[in-house]
Amino acid sequence: EFQLTDALSGMLEKNHVMRTFQIDEWLDCGKPETLLSTNRRILELQQGDVEEYKKQHPSCVFIPPVTIGADCELKDSVLGPHVSVAHDVQISGSILRNMTVAKNATISNANIHTSMIGEFATVENVSGSLSMGDHSVISGGN
Repeated sequence: EFQLTDALSGMLEKNHVMRTFQIDEWLDCGKPETLLSTNRRILELQQGDVEEYKKQHPSCVFIPPVTIGADCELKDSVLGPHVSVAHDVQISGSILRNMTVAKNATISNANIHTSMIGEFATVENVSGSLSMGDHSVISGGN
């Protein structure tokens, strides 16, 4: 782990060229609500190929903007709007909107929104809004 100032100093010591430039928009990720807001904005600028997702996952409905990573197993679900799914995720029988799902997560029989699901997390039989860290498990029973 590096502090930003240490990383910049190291780059300068290695004679990397640094320049300033004007930015058009500041996108923050410091809190859950700002991360989800930034996710929405990025999806609006660079959404995935919804037609391709429909071919790969014919039992699902995709409401743009949405992006789906590689090697996902998706079935009988509605994803979007504003959903980012990383690679190697499994989702079944669920409705997801305005959220991020990290790699290797599993979601089944859930209706969740305004949420962040961590790597290797498992969500089943849950409705509402969640913020789950890596390797977390939540089950609503059944």
